[in-house]
Parts: sequence; structure tokens; C-alpha cells
Amino acid sequence: MNREEGTTVFLTSHDPGDVEQLCRRAIVINHGTVILDDSVSNMKREFLNRKTVHLKLAEEALDIDLPGVTVVKKKGTGIRLSVDTTLISMDELLGRMVQDWRIVDITIEDPTMEEIITHIYSRGEV
Repeated sequence: MNREEGTTVFLTSHDPGDVEQLCRRAIVINHGTVILDDSVSNMKREFLNRKTVHLKLAEEALDIDLPGVTVVKKKGTGIRLSVDTTLISMDELLGRMVQDWRIVDITIEDPTMEEIITHIYSRGEV
């Protein structure tokens, strides 16, 4: 309806997944006060500067020692990293990984909307 008729649709939900899947913009309200009004994509970039990187390697991974990179799980040729993008750029990380490892597959995930909203409320400004 929004795309076809240009009509604004208000969706109220306590399910962050609904917001993430259906909305381009989100307004976070706490006790009747708007505490955030921003695009969903900007919320992801601004409020959680962390990404999850899943790698499938050609051989078992050695440890990685880079600022802002934490190994969350390592099993055989699979490794999951948590990356703080304020400490290391994705460009730098990917360059280093390609230099050090033979990568079979890679997936990079943004934080979920639930994590972002939890972070917004945990800042203590609400």
C-alpha cells in the first residue's frame, strides 16, 4: 500500500523483527516520549558498531589477533568472529583474512533490530 499509493503506514509492534522486515524508518518511544526517530539502516550503523562474520575455510583456522576482532566460536574449518567496526574497518579485516586464509565461504551479518533496540534502552537516556 505504501509503495503503490504513497500512503504512510504506522506499524506498532513489540516485535523488533517486524520493524526490521517491514519498515524503512523506526520511532522508539519510552513512556510516551520519542527517544529515537531514524531510518532502520542508520540505526544499525550508528547504534551497534558490531558485525558478525561467519567463515568456512579450506583448512583449520589459526588464531586471529586483530584489534576489535573476537573469536566467538571455532570448530574445524568454521569460525565465527565478532567485529567492532570502530576499531577495525571491514576492508582491513577482509584484506587480512584473504591474506592469511583460504576462504571457502563468508557471511557478514548486521546486528538484529532486537539488539539495536536493547542497546538504545541500555544507554541510560530513557
